[in-house]
Amino acid sequence: MTREDGGRVLTLRSPRAGAAPSNAVLLGRDRELTTLAAAAQACFEGRVPRFVAVRGPAGIGKTRLLEALRARLAHDREIDWLVGGAAPLGEVAPLGLLRSADPAWLEAATQDAGRGDRRASFAAARRWLEERAARRPVALLLDDVQWADDVSCALLDDMRTNLDRLPILVVTFARDDRGPGSAGGPPGSEAPAREPIGADEVVTLGPLDAASAEALARRLAPAGRDDELRELVGRAGGS
Repeated sequence: MTREDGGRVLTLRSPRAGAAPSNAVLLGRDRELTTLAAAAQACFEGRVPRFVAVRGPAGIGKTRLLEALRARLAHDREIDWLVGGAAPLGEVAPLGLLRSADPAWLEAATQDAGRGDRRASFAAARRWLEERAARRPVALLLDDVQWADDVSCALLDDMRTNLDRLPILVVTFARDDRGPGSAGGPPGSEAPAREPIGADEVVTLGPLDAASAEALARRLAPAGRDDELRELVGRAGGS
């Protein structure tokens, strides 16, 4: 495709709809994926909860890493998956992360707790999760937690301190570019950045190295010329 001024427009190829996540398309993140897989192994084999936080600026590949981690772990063992995240416009109702992961979890956390009784609600939420983990390892993967409601974030911190010794892996993915509308609130807001949720380990995603970035660009725009791909990589900044 060409522009009216004679320049070319690169066509980017999207992943096939419904395609299963694959480690093969996660370029330049072997170290981070290995770190997450090792944390999961320590959690599941040691039968102890483990909390890992993945942080990085927008567009750096956090969601791709989440999908690759899920593919890696599913290949190794049977896991009870809970996958959710916060809405881009920010959560208004409390415990929105529970609703996104499994509506039954939210119901369990609220049905027996008195109105406004946060301690009872948190205890009920922990029991629901612990009962699942008593049957098989649980992996709770939560994306975009920078937009999560305050009660959900408080519950995650409570879980890190009070969960029983069971194989429960919690991995949170969040932006940390610290600009307006990034880590502190919904897009366009001027809210200050939220303090990170506590974790046993933090994985920080930086820009891809040049070789990995060019390989990704080649995969996304296979018809592109070398000079066009180098320009695309430069504009993306390693994302």
